[in-house]
Parts: sequence; C-alpha cells; structure tokens
Amino acid sequence: MKLDEKEKQPSVLDRLLGPEPIPVEWEVAAYVLLVVVAAALRFWDLGTRALHHDESLHATYSWNLAAGKGYRHDPMMHGPLQFHLTAVVYFLMGVSDYTARVAPAAFGTALVGLPWLLRRQLGRSGALVTAGLLTISPLFLYYSRFARNDIYMAVWTILTLVFIWRYLEQKRTRDLYFLAAALVFSFTQKETAFINVAIFGSFLLLLFLYDQILPRLSNRKRSSRTNKKEQLDEPADTGIRPEVSSDESVNLARTRGSRAVDLVIIGGSLVLPLWIGLIKLAERLPIGAVKLPGPTDPNSILVWGVVFAVVLGACSIIGSIWDGRLWPRLAILFWAIYAVLYTTFLSNMSGLGTGIVGSLTYWLDQQGVRRGDQPTYYYLLLLSIYEFLPIIFGTAAAVYYLIKRSVFTTLLLYWAGTALVLYSFAGEKMPWLSLHVALPLLFLSGRFIGALLSRIPWKQVGANFYLSILLPILLLFFLGGMVLTWSSRSIVSVEARRELTATIVFLLLFVALLAWLWRSLGSRLALRSLALATLTVLSLLTVRTSLRASFLNGDNPVEMAVYTQTSPDIPMIYREIEQLSLWKTGGKDLNIWIDGTSGFAWPWAWYLRDYKNTGYPGLDKPGSPPTADVVVVHSSNVEKMRPLLADYSEGKRYRHRWWFPEIYRGLDLPILLSSMGNGANWAQWVRYFVNRELPASTDGPTNLGSEDGYVFFRKDLPVRP
Repeated sequence: MKLDEKEKQPSVLDRLLGPEPIPVEWEVAAYVLLVVVAAALRFWDLGTRALHHDESLHATYSWNLAAGKGYRHDPMMHGPLQFHLTAVVYFLMGVSDYTARVAPAAFGTALVGLPWLLRRQLGRSGALVTAGLLTISPLFLYYSRFARNDIYMAVWTILTLVFIWRYLEQKRTRDLYFLAAALVFSFTQKETAFINVAIFGSFLLLLFLYDQILPRLSNRKRSSRTNKKEQLDEPADTGIRPEVSSDESVNLARTRGSRAVDLVIIGGSLVLPLWIGLIKLAERLPIGAVKLPGPTDPNSILVWGVVFAVVLGACSIIGSIWDGRLWPRLAILFWAIYAVLYTTFLSNMSGLGTGIVGSLTYWLDQQGVRRGDQPTYYYLLLLSIYEFLPIIFGTAAAVYYLIKRSVFTTLLLYWAGTALVLYSFAGEKMPWLSLHVALPLLFLSGRFIGALLSRIPWKQVGANFYLSILLPILLLFFLGGMVLTWSSRSIVSVEARRELTATIVFLLLFVALLAWLWRSLGSRLALRSLALATLTVLSLLTVRTSLRASFLNGDNPVEMAVYTQTSPDIPMIYREIEQLSLWKTGGKDLNIWIDGTSGFAWPWAWYLRDYKNTGYPGLDKPGSPPTADVVVVHSSNVEKMRPLLADYSEGKRYRHRWWFPEIYRGLDLPILLSSMGNGANWAQWVRYFVNRELPASTDGPTNLGSEDGYVFFRKDLPVRP
C-alpha cells in the first residue's frame, strides 16, 4: 500500500485531525504578528550580556575583516559566511556587542516566517503553529541572540527541505537553483551541513526504493508465482489482490521516485568533492603508518588537488549525463559562491584547501577529542528542560504518524529520529547543537497541533467545551503549586496531615466535575479539550522558560543552555579600564597586560580591540616586574606574580568564565529508577525545572564552577576616576 493511499483512508485517528478553514488575510496578519514579536524578542537588549568566548572570536575576526585586515578561514571557527555577514553589519551599523549579534538575531527572526513556505505540507494551521513554536522556543530564542553558526544553519536546513520538497512535487528548474544556493550557504556556514546532507540524501534514496524498486520487485515475484502455477496446469491465483492504489497514484509515486533520484544525483554530484576529507580516516586503520598531509601542509596541494580533481571530474561526468545543460550551471553557482567566500573574495587562496579538506578532517578529529564529553542522553535531558512542549506533542505526533503516515510526515519522523541518534552518539556535544535535534521536533509538533486545532468545530461547541479546557488548566497549576509547597514541608504534624487530606478531597471533587464535563462532551471532544489544556499550560511554561533563559539568566549558568559563559564581571572591569584610560591618556592608550594562560586572552581581545598598548604574555613563568598600568592574571599564576606587583594595588578577584555544575553526569537506568522513588530528588528536580534552583554546596549558595582571574591597577591610578 502506498503512503499517499493510506492518508486517504478514513480512520478513527484520522477523525481527530484534519483540514481547516482560515481566512487568508487573518493568516497573513498572524504571520506578520509572529515575526514582529520574534524580532522584538531577538533584537531587544542584545548588547547587555557579556560576549561568550566563542562569540568574542567570531566578533573579533569579523571586525578584522570589516576594518580591512582581511580574514583567513580556520576550521576551528567553522565556515566563513558568518564572518562576512557580521562584517557587513559592522559596516552598516558600527562595531559593538549589540551589532556582533545582529546577524544571528535577523536569521532567528527570519526562521519564524519560513513555515509559510511549507503551508501545503504542514497544513495552514500547522504552519502557523510551527511559526508560533519557533517564536517562543527557549533554545531558538537564546541562540538567536548568540553569535554562533547554529541559528544560521537552522535557516539553511529549512530552505533545503523546502526546495527538496518543491522539486519532488512540481519539478521546477528554478527550485534546483535555490537548492544549490541553500546547500552551498550551509557548507559555508558549518560542518553540520554534512549531517543534513546525509539525512536528507538517505531519505531520498529510501523514497526512490519505496516508490520504484520495491513495487517492481513485488510485481516480479507475483509474476513468477503466477507462471509457476500456470506451468502446473493450476488456475491462476485469484486470491492475489490487484494494486490497491489507482493508476494515477502509481504513476505519481513513480514520478516522485524519479525526482528523488534527480535530487540525489544533483546534490551528490555538487557536494561529494567536499567529502574527500573522509580519506583521512585511513590513518586510523590498523594497516601500518598511513599519514596523509593536512590542508596546510606544503605537500598537500598536489595530493589533495589530484584527489579533488578526480572526484570533481567524476561528478561532472555523472551530472552531465543527467543533464548536460543544467548541471554545469548549478555547479558554477555552487562552486563560485563557495570559492568566493572561502577565499575571502580571492584574497586568500589557501582557504580552498582549509575549506574543501580542512573543514571535514578537523571536525572528524574533534569527535575523538569529545569536547564537552557529555553523556549520550545529553540532548534528551536538555530538550526535556527547555523544549518540553515539542517533546510531548512530538512524541504524540510520532505515534500518530507512524500509524497514519504520508511521505512528508515520514520525512519529518526520519529527520527527527536520525538527528537524535547521530548527534547523541557524536563525540562532540554542545548545547547549541541541540537546535538541530529540536528543529524537526518543532515541525512535527506544529503539524500535529495544527491538524488537531483544525478538527475542532469551534462554531458549534458550547460553554462546556471551553470549561473543560479551563478546568484542567486550573487543576494543573494547582497541582504544580501543591508540589512546590509540599516539597519543602513535612507531613508528620497533625495540622499538615489535615491540610493534605483536605487537599486530596478537593482534588477528587475537582476531578469528578471534570469527568462529568468530559462525559457530556463525548470522548472525541473531551480528548481534544484535554490536549488544548495541556498545550496552553506548556505554552505558558515555555514562554516563561524562554524569557528567563534569554533575559533573566542570559549569562548565568544556572541554565544548562548557558555553557562556559563569560561572567558579567568582565564588562564591569572593562568599563573601569575605559574610565582609567580616559583619565590618564585622554583616549585608549592605557598600557594593559592580559595573562595568556588558559585562553584568558578571550574575550579580552574583543573588549580591548581598540587599545593599541595591550599585550597577552603568558604569566605562568614570570620574569621582570610588569610595566603595564593594568595587569590581569590567571588565578593559578597570581601567587607567582605577587612578588612582582609591589607597585600595584591589592588584586581584585573576578570570575572570568563560569559554568553549570553538570550534576547530571553518571546517570544510568538503575540510578534513575532509584532516584525516582526518592521524594527529596523529586523536590529538587521540580525546584530546578521551575525556578532553576541548584542544590547548595559547601562553597556557597550553589555549586557553579568558574575559572577566575585577578586584576591589578597601578597605585598611581585612581581606583574610581
């Protein structure tokens, strides 16, 4: 049975979800409102939070490019597109902490509007709900206000999906040009593009097998069985059913399968040369000492150039056989954009090597380094704290669409499942990578919720329906308040037991009233009202979580999303340095030393970018006394430096960067099950989920980790100019 045919058959589940009439003008107005709200959330107060270590790298090298100092691609900082975009922002708006985050905020805002392009596949209500989920998503909001590559990649990923699907449906040549552009921009953004290509490419191959190869094999088997029976003088097997689908559906599936092959050929032939870095994996084979030159090795140009030419030549032949006129145009578009960005407009030709070879080989090596060294369940834990709404409704959608599936929902399921597996088992795990796991869940949830909303007869339902939505909301908030209240109380006293008994009686009466309402509505409307009540509560909690994570705790690592964040102490010290420099030099000529130990140069290199008399010596082996006006010393070196700092005031300790304590490490199933039976653990989980309260430590109110430094000022400088 074809996937599309299953969708046409009515079922009990199908009656819960379906089409919806939305006036187009209201739909457009809703999208405009969501984009405006998203822009307000993403652009408001962007410059207050201290720049993260990684942000300061991206901001500084973008500033170098904007200032005419050039830019050379380094795989450690991913693709060059981010730097070029930020440099353009600097050119238009000036250089500041705020403008360093303008480009990701713009992409995060644009992402909210992209579900419009998938209205047919998501449903009009589903696309609108998806846009709403993206607007309030805690992780997408936080990383839209964060100068890293992943929010850009979310946009390129959705655009890649859009043009893949449009070509499957309509086979328009212009969609192939857009697809080539989306692919090349994703490869100039970040190496997660390789994972996206693997996910979408493998799905297209499976779609081709399902639509074309499997039906042919099935027909051959049936034909063979029929021939054998005829040879035995037996009547034909009339029990064999004809094709369930109509001729039109069969032709549609075959057409879709052939278009899937087109996309595999196009995408594969364009991006395959970028995969040649996989050859470096030969070094890990137990066959002796195999050492290949890296992209910056003087001997690499010939070796990797030959490999690249051979692969590109093979892809050119395949592409030309497919379409000798169209493929060269797509290839020119793809490689022209790639070359211009990686060479910084042909000013750094070695960028081709660091891009084509270095990008993949560097990040393959990083999987062995296991930066972050997070457990396999890291993304599930992170999403359960921030993206609980799409997890709950995405799980319900997965169950529903596994039973009642279409090709598009199968693609969403495949994307969500493979992304979770690939990112969970990858060596490097970081909180910003969770966007790539959450994105398909948001789209899956949006489609499911939109279809659910569209099946409710809003004009026919009465007051009981709305009351059956309101009462569960009140009940859920009452239960939440009760849990928070009783988590810190004992039930040993007689008074506490009476209060608990009264609470239980109240709950029973409440539930009885709710059960009566549901019975009056019927099972179908009752389930929908319960789903809407759950959606309302989770949406309110999501908004609260988003606002707290991005605005209240934006640089406070009580949030798991705040990863090894620059502390607020650094901007405060910078403002003090700025005042001292104005007092002594009338400008930015103060002499400053920053200890280079343990990467302490960042983010100081960004904040002191205009201070020409700034040095970054390693102070782990001090020599002569410093001559600078201000000296910043890593805490591990401060005792070594004190004898040399007689001319300086008493050092002021500050937190350079700080991080979440990661108390979730080491969990396994037995530990998790045993902890679930512990009331104190439940209370702690609830307090963290609701208010981000961490368990107290012997060193202070929380056990946040930090790497500290000391700042010393010369005694002839006023402490407060």
